[in-house]
Amino acid sequence: MVLTALAEHQGIRAIADALVVSPHTVKSQLQSIYRKLGVSSGQSALTVAREMGLLRQPPG
Repeated sequence: MVLTALAEHQGIRAIADALVVSPHTVKSQLQSIYRKLGVSSGQSALTVAREMGLLRQPPG
């Protein structure tokens, strides 16, 4: 859910608001996602996740 929200929202606060969780929870989850995907940024995480088929390609 956090990875999908990352693709749809800008910033930790917006993701937290959308998922109705604390920003700390989002930050912790993103760190875990980055580690598992072997990346260090949100944009890199989205790119790798799309390449792995974990997220749909953006339209356009």
